[in-house]
Amino acid sequence: MSAGVSEVTLRGIHHWLHAREKSQTSAKMSDSNPVNQEVQNFDKKCLKKTNTAEKNTLPTKEDIEQEKKACGAQGSK
Repeated sequence: MSAGVSEVTLRGIHHWLHAREKSQTSAKMSDSNPVNQEVQNFDKKCLKKTNTAEKNTLPTKEDIEQEKKACGAQGSK
């Protein structure tokens, strides 16, 4: 071990090199995956435009108050 280089520093370098090697290996594996290739080559122009409309709207504050009053009136009978 050279002077001025601690064991902790060497462990850190080893950990970094191992993580880098691992990420390069996984990148190579994902590049050969045919699904990833299809996604990368997909043409967005083939998609149709859709219009979305919200169907389940949240109740307003007034709706909640009316329901509370209706439930309160039924509970007192």
